[in-house]
Amino acid sequence: IILLKEISMILFRTHLNHPTAIEFFLSNGFSYLINFFEVKSIPIIRSFSYLNQSRIHFTQNTDNFGLFFKNLPYTQDWINRKISNFEYLMKLNVFSGRTFNDPSQYPIMPWIIKDYESKVLDLTNPETFRDLSKPVGALNEGRLFDLKAKMGSLSEIGIKPYLYSSGAINPLSTYLFMLRVEPFTTLHIDLQSGRFDHAARLFNSIPIAFKLAMRNPNDYREIIPEFFYLTEFLENKNHFDIGTFNGKDINSVELPNWASNPFEFVYLHRKALESDYVSDNLNKWIDLIWGEKQRGQKAVNADNTYMPYMYDDIWDDENNLQDLAQRAQIESVLTHVGQIPHQLFQKPHPQRNPVQ
Repeated sequence: IILLKEISMILFRTHLNHPTAIEFFLSNGFSYLINFFEVKSIPIIRSFSYLNQSRIHFTQNTDNFGLFFKNLPYTQDWINRKISNFEYLMKLNVFSGRTFNDPSQYPIMPWIIKDYESKVLDLTNPETFRDLSKPVGALNEGRLFDLKAKMGSLSEIGIKPYLYSSGAINPLSTYLFMLRVEPFTTLHIDLQSGRFDHAARLFNSIPIAFKLAMRNPNDYREIIPEFFYLTEFLENKNHFDIGTFNGKDINSVELPNWASNPFEFVYLHRKALESDYVSDNLNKWIDLIWGEKQRGQKAVNADNTYMPYMYDDIWDDENNLQDLAQRAQIESVLTHVGQIPHQLFQKPHPQRNPVQ
């Protein structure tokens, strides 16, 4: 039971890009995602306007995510440094339909650092950081060359060309990152037919995970919010028997040389997110994930194109809805491979104001 007096926010949500869900946020910090399957949820949300809702701060009674977010103060607050980079990214996630309650729409955060070898993390050196103007899949020029060659072959067989066949975050990558914390341990085991995946494919090392995201031909993942606030996902506190790799038992996650323990990693990683370099360049990454370079010709120019099934306009084609086999295939992609966030900005995102 959700009591009306406990609700602080009601937001429109999609389920597999169908406009059928609602997320309730409560004053105690809990949230609940409810999907009505074949029933559109906007009329249900609008019905709350007839109730006494003095405690409800936001009610999203439109399915236009960009228009709703435009009327909120968060972008200007971030530009004027009233909120942190982390808080703003979380607002962008929440108000673009991303949610911790749906693994296929889990919140997205950027890889920030590219230096995982130094013993001391230098946050004043631009070379410490990844290029935020490019998607992960385009950071390695050799891999990008191969992906473009593959994209050309798609055109030859009549498929709309795209670069990336999996999302920046998807259930598999979320379960791997959170492998040591329930309920993600169980979710991972269920996905792998009742056992842990092969040890070589598990999340065992932050430096190796970054290298894979830079080099693997099928790995274009960013990271999740827990990298910036949660130490538990790095430690095997539940003593799971995860397996062995190179003759050693897999236990806690290997950290970069500049972090002696999980607390230091999270502290320095969060500090990196709030650094001057990231503050000056984060708008470029926002353009890729939620902005003008998310789709269309600007996405093509920015090497930022994904499988067409993953975008929220996939159901604009009535044939995709009516053809049951096609619909099932699309919904399978959205469930397992990932979903592109709903677009929030049509113009270049403004840069953050410098420190006064």
